[in-house]
Amino acid sequence: MVDYNSVFKHNRAWAKEMKEKNPEFFEKHFSAQNPDFLYIGCSDSRVSVEKLMGVDIGEVFVHRNIANMVSRDDANVMAVIQYAVEVLKVKNIVVAGHTGCGGIKASLCEKSQGVMDTWLQNIKSVYIKHQDYLDTIDHEQCRLDEFSRLNVMEQCKTISDFPCVKESIEKTGYPEIHAWLYEMKDGHLVDLEF
Repeated sequence: MVDYNSVFKHNRAWAKEMKEKNPEFFEKHFSAQNPDFLYIGCSDSRVSVEKLMGVDIGEVFVHRNIANMVSRDDANVMAVIQYAVEVLKVKNIVVAGHTGCGGIKASLCEKSQGVMDTWLQNIKSVYIKHQDYLDTIDHEQCRLDEFSRLNVMEQCKTISDFPCVKESIEKTGYPEIHAWLYEMKDGHLVDLEF
């Protein structure tokens, strides 16, 4: 477990190291951001976007939620996508799911999960859409991981229908939409070739 106070100690050491390596580091990053990627991923604490992509501060605009959902009913994700496309002019939008996703598994629980029920219903609707296929997979973890893969693809389809995304693609050819799956067992990102 991480001690609360150690977070600040680590932060000060990191900030000092960054300034020693590059005295203008913080001024440069404070002035503007110009990322090429919008990354929409799961909130799972085991998935560290910058580490798994090998990128630094300012290189990825990030939105995370349970099971990397993109719903037209979610004003937050809609605003993030519009800002990324219209203001930041990102070249790539990535939806990244992962194997072993707790949100995917929780969406199939019949028992009420309280305030999460509405969110989980959006995830479950993806399962229902692909239920005939998914129910043919006997091994539970394999079925859940395939559900994660299909969920990522469905979220990419939703993004591709957003008016600001369609308009930008027509005008500039960007953003490209990518579907990724992070394999928890070996740490590899897999391009699902949306």
